[in-house]
Amino acid sequence: MFLCVILLVKTHNSLKSIETSQIAYIKALDKLLYIYTFSGQVHIQDDSLEELEASLHPDHFFRINRKYLAHINAVAEPVSRRLRRLR
Repeated sequence: MFLCVILLVKTHNSLKSIETSQIAYIKALDKLLYIYTFSGQVHIQDDSLEELEASLHPDHFFRINRKYLAHINAVAEPVSRRLRRLR
């Protein structure tokens, strides 16, 4: 299984590489992915959350719900409830 450490995102006229360690979280909305970095940048990608999730390291990223993936370092404090939900 191949796990990416660099993600290529489209910009206006080219591709930009982002290290996956710099991604805080990813939000799926209206068939687009919004990729938020720890530095506050937002990149929009036309991809599915399921495909991107499969390419990211499972020790670093996890699914919060059906629309969000988060980097483990972006979660301040996990709260255990029924079905391991985070708050």
